[in-house]
Amino acid sequence: MVLDSTGRVTPEAKVFSRVAKTLVATTVRSSSEWRRSIEAVGAEVLVLTEDRDGRVPLGPLLRDLGARDVVTSLVEGGGVLLGSFFDQQLIDKVTAVIAPMIIGAGDAPAAVVGRGAQVMAQATRLLDVTVERLGDDILVTGYPDWPRS
Repeated sequence: MVLDSTGRVTPEAKVFSRVAKTLVATTVRSSSEWRRSIEAVGAEVLVLTEDRDGRVPLGPLLRDLGARDVVTSLVEGGGVLLGSFFDQQLIDKVTAVIAPMIIGAGDAPAAVVGRGAQVMAQATRLLDVTVERLGDDILVTGYPDWPRS
C-alpha cells in the first residue's frame, strides 16, 4: 500500500511492478489525471477526505483496511508518516533496526516526526522490549505503553 495525499508517486514506481495489486490511499488533493494513471498500471486508488493537516486520514484508512479483512499492517515510512501514527496512538508494536552509524546534522531526517513528547515524562515507553543482533545492526522490538483510558 502507498499513502500519497497529493499524487507524487509516479506510475513507473517499482511498487506497481509487483504481481499483487497495490492499494494507493490518497486525498481529493491528488488530480483525477494522476489517479487514472495509477489505476492504468493496475493499482487500486482509494480517495479519502484529507485530515486537518492535508494528509491521508489514518483512522478512516485503517477502518477501510479492516473492512477488507486486513488485520495486520507493517508501516514503513518516513518520519512524518510514522509520527502521525504515533501521535494518534495507532501503533501496537514497534520494530526498529538500528545501524551502527551516526548521521547527525541539524537538518538530518528524523525517524519519527510529529507532536511527540514535550518533556521526558510524556515520552512513550516501550514494554516487553527485546533486543537482538542482525549482523552489525540491532533489532529492537517493544510495545508502546499508551495511557489507559
